[in-house]
Amino acid sequence: MIVVEGWGETGVSRYPPAEGERYSQRGPAMSAGEGRGETGVSRYPPAEGERNVPSGEPGPPAGAEPTGMNDAASPPGSTTTNGVQAGADAPEGKIGAAWYRASAHAQATVASQAHNVLPSPYIGRNSLLPREPPATSMTGTLFLAARLRESERNDGQTIFRKWPEVFPQRLSPEAEKTAENQAIPPVNVRSLLATYFSPEIAGGTGLSRTSGSVGLPDGEITSAGIAEPAPYLARLFPCQTFGHGDERGTVGEGQGDTGVSRYPPAEGERTPERGPAMNIGERQADIGVSRYPPAEGERNVPSGVRQPPAGVAWYSAHEQATVVTQVHNVFPSPYIGKNSLLPREPPATSMTGTLFFAARLWGPERSDGQLIFNPEIAGGTGFSRTSGIAGFPNFEITRVGVAKPTPYLARLYLRQTFGFGGERERAADDINQVAGERDVHRLDVIVGKLAAPDVADDNRYAKDPRTEFLNWALAVNGAWDYPANVRGYTYGVALDYNHSKNWSLDYAVFAEPAFANGGPLDWHLLKAQGQVAELEERYELSGRPGATRLMTFLNHAHMGNYNEALAEMPVDPDVTKTRSYRYKYGFCVSIDQALTDDLGFFSRLGWNDGHTESWAFTAIDRTASAGLVLGGRRWCRPYDRVGLAGVLNGLSGPHRAYLAAGGLDFIIGDGRLRYGPEEILEIYYALQVRAGIAVTFDFQEVGNPAYNRDRGPVSIGSIRVHFEH
Repeated sequence: MIVVEGWGETGVSRYPPAEGERYSQRGPAMSAGEGRGETGVSRYPPAEGERNVPSGEPGPPAGAEPTGMNDAASPPGSTTTNGVQAGADAPEGKIGAAWYRASAHAQATVASQAHNVLPSPYIGRNSLLPREPPATSMTGTLFLAARLRESERNDGQTIFRKWPEVFPQRLSPEAEKTAENQAIPPVNVRSLLATYFSPEIAGGTGLSRTSGSVGLPDGEITSAGIAEPAPYLARLFPCQTFGHGDERGTVGEGQGDTGVSRYPPAEGERTPERGPAMNIGERQADIGVSRYPPAEGERNVPSGVRQPPAGVAWYSAHEQATVVTQVHNVFPSPYIGKNSLLPREPPATSMTGTLFFAARLWGPERSDGQLIFNPEIAGGTGFSRTSGIAGFPNFEITRVGVAKPTPYLARLYLRQTFGFGGERERAADDINQVAGERDVHRLDVIVGKLAAPDVADDNRYAKDPRTEFLNWALAVNGAWDYPANVRGYTYGVALDYNHSKNWSLDYAVFAEPAFANGGPLDWHLLKAQGQVAELEERYELSGRPGATRLMTFLNHAHMGNYNEALAEMPVDPDVTKTRSYRYKYGFCVSIDQALTDDLGFFSRLGWNDGHTESWAFTAIDRTASAGLVLGGRRWCRPYDRVGLAGVLNGLSGPHRAYLAAGGLDFIIGDGRLRYGPEEILEIYYALQVRAGIAVTFDFQEVGNPAYNRDRGPVSIGSIRVHFEH
């Protein structure tokens, strides 16, 4: 069949729907493809057996299966009954030639051999020795293949098929018999140019220096030239394929390229395996479909319809590792203070590794209790002992107390959910979340050790420094001096009341550190605590999901006061000598809005009173940030993304005067100050190497570092390698 754009006839991701698939409201056009039935993506509910379509009915589109060694993956196409790629029929302008497709495989083989003591009345130069030690050979090969060019028919309909392993479905016996005797299949195959590259390493020895027998008993040793393992180039050649014929295939999906219901995927889609570029936020199940935000044309499940069962999972386990290396230019600096960014210094590297465990301890899924446990290891250094810039360029380094990698407990808390009935939604197996069903109208009570941003100040496009923006004034609202120890964690109690799919309310109380940027916490909880409340509204603008969050906070801690410090010491004031239990309060706004399937916008605004000492996060009293995040579908890299954002940070009047008189905060202080707002521009490109592994290239430009017009600008280059599973 020929796949065309559906206009809401089914409201699901493929046509015809499988038995048991539901119809929903009419939606805008969407490209048809196949969602992997094993994961239940993009439709509700998945039919039993999913891919098994009755033989008398048209088969659903399917994904291209990975090919063998040294064979590039086939473009989208129909499959045979055993699921192997057969063909493709792409609407013009939608997919085109998948020139970037590649396949990568690897092998390693070790063979050890020994022989008996054989009769040998005499021995020649190339004889098999009658007695010798065991012989061992080793080979390792990478099989890389890449599609360089494919032709397109004028009508835009193209197909491709692996030959000769498979045949199109419903091929007539006469045609099949003809095809079996042909070197090239009698179908319309696009002309394909591919290249194959196989680097190899081999070493070891054969019996008697690989001699003495015509039929050598170890075929692997033919690939080894010397005993020591040595690398060499095994294969490097192009391959041009020419096809002919008139049969059409169907548009499907390249398995492993997206693993979702259409190709290319919308921004925010994710594979069955968690992909590094897909940070879909913490409420991915709120809309009742398999991803968040939904692709154009997808609709929520009607409120009166029960969602698919969540299964019987009782635990969740994930892990992550992130390494960030940064270097900055030699910038103008007429003077240097105790907490200044040094104008010249070596590269700085940080590393974190985290295990995310979650277990359902009791109760049914709609009112259950889950225990969250996150051991973590961190180490490395930030620029100038992690000081000199209020909007520091590496948020990962906030979790690092010493340069040597050190293990510690990041999170250990209990989350009790109380469901109030009514509409239900599916919670996916995710970081710190066990898969299951839950009521949309619910209350979560959280008690234990966690990070304050786990509860408030969410943002779909700027939240996770391990996959998104690195600067901590973009990952969190800089004006929120959120309670935390030096590693970014604290103890607290939080209430998350989700009223509906449209709005929720959060409130939390956290312990404050005993001193600024300190490790120990102040357990005088009646006098030392940080409180935060946030109202979140979720909505759609022109059919695109968006959210606005209004947050207020009130901190009470043993903090100093800038005005008092200046009154006591007009020159080189010390705010720590005025410490007393005081209040700090402020207001924050966070906005995110999907503009297209690929493009998202976000912004944050923040303000605090700025009279009391910067205590737990950073020295920012005013902040405004905005940015855009673009997915890579346009250039055939659907899991890559590009981010561009800018930040303006500022200080209150008393805070400026204190620094200008020579005062120091725990993170900034040049000894003097010619004030100017701190200006930060950040751009990054996150390249998904494979599912679960991403490499990010990041550039930041900081004007007026630490609010000082006399110093800078600073140009910072970063490379981030992130693994998660």
